[in-house]
Amino acid sequence: MSGLAISQTSASEPIGFRVRIGHTVLPATTERGALRAAIEQANRGYTQPGLADALNPDVIDADKAVALVAALPAIAKLAPQLLAGRELLLSHAPLRIGTADPTTAASFAQPFELQVVDVQGETLLARSTVPLVPEMARARAIEAKVQLAAENERIRPLEARLHAAAGAVDRQRAVLDELTPALQRRSALARVWWSNARALGEAPDADAAAKAEAAAALKAVDEYLLPGGGGMSK
Repeated sequence: MSGLAISQTSASEPIGFRVRIGHTVLPATTERGALRAAIEQANRGYTQPGLADALNPDVIDADKAVALVAALPAIAKLAPQLLAGRELLLSHAPLRIGTADPTTAASFAQPFELQVVDVQGETLLARSTVPLVPEMARARAIEAKVQLAAENERIRPLEARLHAAAGAVDRQRAVLDELTPALQRRSALARVWWSNARALGEAPDADAAAKAEAAAALKAVDEYLLPGGGGMSK
């Protein structure tokens, strides 16, 4: 299914297309309040203490999601043989509706395409072609990189303490209580740095510095990504 493009046109009647948010499945025509409530509930499971939502790659931006879902009935109408009776996974990172993505709700009000990259039973995984905002990508990449370095400063002494406490279960548990969330934040920050740096590095006018920054960010992801790293896709 990789590479199948579905273009948005004018509004049309819905054809039974659905969206999945966590364990909740809703029709594409769901009232906005119910959609926002489902997103809020799903986001609770991704909130990390000490990490702003704007730097959390797993948190969905409700405004962006609402704008995307508003476009789905027209998009789905163009490919009923594939989309009817199926559901779009909103937590799939390439949709670009995350709080950390360099996009806005207005991005989804313009014509765009969905490129379906996989179909898993009734669930669709897709990427959107909405335009990215370079200034936002640059700012997010810089902020994520800076905060990742700060997390490393916290993590190094904690790892040293963990090593020194080898064999002392209670002491190790106390260190892990601090170390584990720091490792989770670092993993998330690496993903945000890379996703935004990649957007800049893949731009038609990208220079050598932008491409090198994207490569450095990808290296950080390879080094720091924890299992279950959300809907990340390289």
